[in-house]
Amino acid sequence: MKMGLRSLGFALVMLTRIGCGSPFAGSCVYTSGGTVVHCVEFHESFVQHEVMTSCPSSASSSYSASECPVANRIGRCQTAKISNGVTLGQIVAYYPPDTTASAMADCARSQSASETATFLEN
Repeated sequence: MKMGLRSLGFALVMLTRIGCGSPFAGSCVYTSGGTVVHCVEFHESFVQHEVMTSCPSSASSSYSASECPVANRIGRCQTAKISNGVTLGQIVAYYPPDTTASAMADCARSQSASETATFLEN
């Protein structure tokens, strides 16, 4: 699911009006039993309207105009990808049942020649 969420973020690139994004465009929050289990923030170069309409809307997921919640968060993965000369910034937040080790490993898998990934504890 984590790779799918990251793919959702970069798929939004196709919907984003390049260069018109704001510093923070919103987040997609995923819950289980009312508890946040995963969250993705869309930052640099993403457009709020496209993020809002692209986040799945269901009983377990929704768009939020706020950053990912801090409570119970075990870490974050800050990524930046260059696409068509524009930097696209995201932060993936991890919550239990993930562990710090699994979150760090997932973040490291995001690192590539065209994408930087930095793990930030809580």
